[in-house]
Amino acid sequence: MSHSLTLWIPNFNRVLQTLIEIGADDDKTSLPALQTLWARGDLLSAREEDFYSHACYLFHQANTFPVAPLEASLQIDDFDSRAFWVRVDPVQMIPDRDTLVLIPPQDLNIQEEESKALLATFNEHFGADGVTLEFGGPSQWYLRIAQPVDISSTSLPSAAYRNLHGLYPQGNAATYWRQLMNETQMLFFDHPVNQARRDQGLAEINSVWVWGEGLLEGDKIKQRPQAAISASSSYLQALALNCQAVWQPQAAKLSSCLSFNFNEASSIQHELAVIDIDDRHFNEDILVEFDRDWFQPALQALKEKKIHSLLIDLGGKNILHFKPPHLRRFWRRKTVVTRML
Repeated sequence: MSHSLTLWIPNFNRVLQTLIEIGADDDKTSLPALQTLWARGDLLSAREEDFYSHACYLFHQANTFPVAPLEASLQIDDFDSRAFWVRVDPVQMIPDRDTLVLIPPQDLNIQEEESKALLATFNEHFGADGVTLEFGGPSQWYLRIAQPVDISSTSLPSAAYRNLHGLYPQGNAATYWRQLMNETQMLFFDHPVNQARRDQGLAEINSVWVWGEGLLEGDKIKQRPQAAISASSSYLQALALNCQAVWQPQAAKLSSCLSFNFNEASSIQHELAVIDIDDRHFNEDILVEFDRDWFQPALQALKEKKIHSLLIDLGGKNILHFKPPHLRRFWRRKTVVTRML
């Protein structure tokens, strides 16, 4: 039975490039195992697409599934696949000249009790208009609508830290969504949650961002019961759930992945392992650990034919595809790290 591993580290290249630019130790950025893989494998051109589209592509899906309904299927107990879902997430808006800049919820450390208190106030205010949000998590609020609506939004990751001019929802009801966000800012300004946060010197939770809209069309989901995903992303966890695939939390090293322990009796034929690295705390020593804990074991697993196909995506311009026969390409010299960027 053929076993394959896709190793996706979305911001690895960017972090590596930053370390090289600031003069990191050459020995620690050499990545010998990765150099060997990069030199002997086949390079494919990377696709230019957002996280969600690329996640679906790497997990062999022909379609990109909207964030709101996919994650709602994981977080909302009475999820209705026939409904149209929209994310309305708590955020901070900071004035910037004649517009605003969005600070995403992951920077706000929103506590569950704070989130539920703000959500209750929102629903009390907008309930008369038929707008009632559902709690998915401290940073995830959902709006369930019986019928599809005309809305085209900018994803929260794409809007984060940016000037919001031109990024607000578009469509026939664009004015309504903009008004809802403006009203929410006024509603949350004097809320006890924000008064307490100001007293503690914490960032306010003073608005919402509308995004991720859509229907979850089950007939467009490719079922993959013999595949697995290891990741920290709730989107990827929901993707695994809807594809009937195995899911496990993000692995700390390759030896913790299902793919590293593949054997002929295993029912798992493909694993997508996604590594979310915190570039604020990523340094030269961690880079050395990455080569030791991920790339070297992957190289060894290819030699032992535990893995028959390896795809490595480091968030750069190329994706590496490697099969055991590629190990015989001894004439290819190792690629210097800077050429991988």
